[in-house]
Amino acid sequence: VRLDACRHAAYSVYSHLEEHGVSVGIVFRLRQLRERIVRIKELLDCLQSEKPERAAAALLADLAQVGIDNQSIRSLIAASSHLTAAKVAERSAESGEHYITRNGAEYREMLRKAAGGGAIVGVTVWVKFLMVGLGLTAFWGGFANGVNYATSFVVIMLLHLTLATKQPAVTAPAMVAKLRDIKQPGAVRRFVDEVANLFRSQVASIVGNIGLVIPVVVLISLFMMLVTGEAMVDEDKARKVLNDIHLLGPLVLYAAFTGVLLFASSIVAGWVENWYVFHNLDSAMQHNPRFTAVLGRERAARWADFMRRNISGLAANISLGFMLGLVPAFMAFFGIGLDVRHVT
Repeated sequence: VRLDACRHAAYSVYSHLEEHGVSVGIVFRLRQLRERIVRIKELLDCLQSEKPERAAAALLADLAQVGIDNQSIRSLIAASSHLTAAKVAERSAESGEHYITRNGAEYREMLRKAAGGGAIVGVTVWVKFLMVGLGLTAFWGGFANGVNYATSFVVIMLLHLTLATKQPAVTAPAMVAKLRDIKQPGAVRRFVDEVANLFRSQVASIVGNIGLVIPVVVLISLFMMLVTGEAMVDEDKARKVLNDIHLLGPLVLYAAFTGVLLFASSIVAGWVENWYVFHNLDSAMQHNPRFTAVLGRERAARWADFMRRNISGLAANISLGFMLGLVPAFMAFFGIGLDVRHVT
């Protein structure tokens, strides 16, 4: 009875982890605890069972399986990280819900947000070409581009705007989450409707982004011509850029690689948010004596609330920005000609 109580107590920890964040270390120790409880129960069965030979055979079979699992790195990773991975995906899914429009008002709001995002990206393009003119080395050029991208993405997030190319990274987990109840009555129809809503949302984002990023870049280029007498890029550079985005070239491969980076940024965001929640950092910020001494209690509380609501977005945007800037530079260092293709 006590062993069963211990096992139920161990399982109760999972509900706590679901609410307060997941730790791979705790999951691993819980797994060890459960296995030890089962092992003790099997040993007691060998001593107290009416058929000890059958209990001994079950114990030996279990020990053999444990021995095989202990030699498998894949089994160790799967057993220790499955709950963490599930929680990371869940937190990404929560963020993705905000990017799916379901009525006309939300659709128009998405267009407005996408247009604002396109305007900021237009400025990002200008800064990007300015940095190219500095003639930086590959690493520092990539780092500068990463800072530029990350700053742009964070500004878009803080202004509650949107960028079309970033949406699939967070909407995909949201759609996957809806498949959990796919066997329920009417679930398939609701999922199909949600796919249609997602498609319309993505179209609205693309139209809004492209609809404003092009005129903003044109206006900046015209302004530079009026002030300096030179366009943002010369004719040769413009032709090179157009050739780089030709559909018959490696554009599709580069776009797919960019998608991998987008997915990686969503994983980083989920992991960072889980880490933030697990360590209860919002409470630490709110009650830390140094924070409260510098900021005051009310301002410290506001900062803690701000970080709790935005830590996932900050992690996603900053990590994505630096990956877009630095990964191509690292790839070039190893002689791998992979590049990224983004709206910028």
